[in-house]
Amino acid sequence: MVRLYDVSANAMKEEFMHGGPVLDCCFYDASSGFSASTDNTVRRTLKCWDPRGASGGQEHTLVGTYPQPERVYSLSLVGNRLVVATAWNHVNVYDLRNMSQPEQQRESSLKYRITYVQCYPDGTDYALCSIADMHLIVHKNMRLEGISPML
Repeated sequence: MVRLYDVSANAMKEEFMHGGPVLDCCFYDASSGFSASTDNTVRRTLKCWDPRGASGGQEHTLVGTYPQPERVYSLSLVGNRLVVATAWNHVNVYDLRNMSQPEQQRESSLKYRITYVQCYPDGTDYALCSIADMHLIVHKNMRLEGISPML
């Protein structure tokens, strides 16, 4: 379960249920976010939530569920780009304006599984980390030919 709190008011705003442990989450803005879990039925999913609710109601809305090649371990978001690190060291980069398929699909050279991914604040690159390997791999020039920077 993911809970969203208003810290200044000391109150819980939203609660998003999952069928299993939540591995990571990130927020696009104050009204939408992503979460990844090891749900019992589908272990390779990414979910996008809109806590504003449907049709003015009080319930939050599941905007989309996106299958991944493996279990999702870490997420990072900057601008309109979402970077998803999964088991077997797969990395998918999505453009939030078109989540139908990854904009880029890569495989990391880390020896052990990716434990953390973080986008650069300027949106040009991302870094991967594996604690077991004690390595940090920085991917530069994330742009593919003909694709604009992440922002």
